[in-house]
Amino acid sequence: MKQKNFLKDLAVVTVSTAMIGVATCCYVRAGLGGDSVAVFLDGLSRYGGITLGTASWLFNLVLLTTAFFMARKKLGWTTIYNSLLNGLFVDLANTLLDPVLGFSGGPLFRWGMLLTGMLMLGAACALMMRLCPGMSVLDAITTGLSERLGWSFRMVRIGIDVVLMAAGFALGGVVGLGTAMTVIGTGPVIQFFYQFGKKD
Repeated sequence: MKQKNFLKDLAVVTVSTAMIGVATCCYVRAGLGGDSVAVFLDGLSRYGGITLGTASWLFNLVLLTTAFFMARKKLGWTTIYNSLLNGLFVDLANTLLDPVLGFSGGPLFRWGMLLTGMLMLGAACALMMRLCPGMSVLDAITTGLSERLGWSFRMVRIGIDVVLMAAGFALGGVVGLGTAMTVIGTGPVIQFFYQFGKKD
């Protein structure tokens, strides 16, 4: 039974991580702005002259190290697996999108990419929330800070998002209409997928 549960968790976190990687790539390649993490990774990639996947791997490595000291009890193997594997899927999605963008890169296509990114990210987050043990590394840090500072989880997360977005923008990341759209729409999309198929 334990092996069966492990394989199920492994499959879920792998699929979710792949979807998050594709979503991040869609946000950045659409060039319309994305969520705070995508903006930061975009800026780090541009400033450092590295691939988006490498930027994601470095970012997650720093987050993991921070979470280890700040919220070690919140971390699980799925958290580590997700953090270390995400960059691979980002670069893979980037490679696969290159030939597609060569044929179609107009406004409608770019907005379609942004919407695809939102849907994939929302579905992936909902999938992990419902079926995966543990939490994401960013949520672990947010929870740890919230407990230490005595602030609400939401307020701490908003603060982290603002810092990431400002830093990403300063590094050259794109902030635009897509950013506003993801800020407003990501929560409801996650909620929709989280409730989808859930029995009362």
